[in-house]
Amino acid sequence: MRRWVVSGPGAINSIRLQRFIDLVSEKEGQETVAQFIAGLPQESRSLLKTLQTTPWVNTDGERSILEALLSRFSHFALMESAGRDCLVTALSQTVHTLPGEISTEEALYRVPSFTAGFMTHYRMSVEKLEPGSYTLTMHPAGDVFAPDVLFVHGILRGLLGVFGIPKPDMALS
Repeated sequence: MRRWVVSGPGAINSIRLQRFIDLVSEKEGQETVAQFIAGLPQESRSLLKTLQTTPWVNTDGERSILEALLSRFSHFALMESAGRDCLVTALSQTVHTLPGEISTEEALYRVPSFTAGFMTHYRMSVEKLEPGSYTLTMHPAGDVFAPDVLFVHGILRGLLGVFGIPKPDMALS
């Protein structure tokens, strides 16, 4: 049975939190992370138990878990890796529908759509400043959460990597 648990300013695809926890577990050890999770508040532990069956989770619930994990383990860069991994996994499931080749500009204009597949509390826009220079802007429903920015950067890296596109001159704001 799949349950949809969404409230607050938006929702996060549960795959994101699961992948981040997996990456932290690879670095710190499964047992260390499991012990830490066992000490989280009941509400957080309950949310974590539903990740396999709940496709979307509340941003506030995910945020409290991420803040606790990042406070304890300080692996901010892994959020970028989680973004890349989530995007590559999602694209691998639809590889037959992807174009064989796209330009840097086409890839960048797809980032907001791919990001919406993982989190709903940002509206995103891409602006071409001059040939080869772009700005990707995140417009949050609430305040900006630093791990979200890293996650989007990972989505961008994953998208560019899948299509073999060199990283463009781009500001993420």
